[in-house]
Amino acid sequence: MKRYKKLQHIVNESLAKNRDEQLLKSLKIQNERLINAKRKSTKRPFKLAMVSSCVAVVLVVAIIGGLFLFKQDSGSTDQYFIDNEIRIESTVSELNTYTDFIDLSSSIDWRVTKYLDTKYNHVLYFIVIGENFATFEAYHFTVVVNKNYKKADMNLYYNQEQSISNQTLLYYEEVEVDDDMIYTFKSRGKIVTEKETVFMNYESVGFNETSNFIPSISNLLIFS
Repeated sequence: MKRYKKLQHIVNESLAKNRDEQLLKSLKIQNERLINAKRKSTKRPFKLAMVSSCVAVVLVVAIIGGLFLFKQDSGSTDQYFIDNEIRIESTVSELNTYTDFIDLSSSIDWRVTKYLDTKYNHVLYFIVIGENFATFEAYHFTVVVNKNYKKADMNLYYNQEQSISNQTLLYYEEVEVDDDMIYTFKSRGKIVTEKETVFMNYESVGFNETSNFIPSISNLLIFS
């Protein structure tokens, strides 16, 4: 019983950490928006004399810049910035309408957030968080559904590879064991299809030294 209570305590700490990270990310986005808004509001207008002396330069720059932008736009993708992102509560059903090669199982009570770009009104990605309390597992998925949106994974290190339904899962996993022989598994992974990119974080605790990461992900992600 003592080991079981300790196991539950570890799970609760892990879940609280996941929620805190989401809150910090949201606060960071809002803070950056406030800073940018403040910068814009404190910009002073050009003096009339400066405007008259710079008209020619501005026109030249505008022409050259316009030609450059036209050339870039002809073969480039839309530019997305964090300042233009908003988040909206969503569902697994809605998420699955935006994916072509991966569906997420609804076997878990997921908390889903959709992120959009307000400039282009494009859906960029979804963040999905959930837990399986029966098996002491916690999940965090970032599902990028816009192929023109590049979400950096900060050059995360992946040292293992596993094929799941003809898709390649790159992942890294570490395990810790304490004096009570309670194992803690922490894993991160990435799957890239022709359209979607799925980043995942997985944590589990238990008395078994074998990780359930691969079987668990295989059951939750449905590939077409």
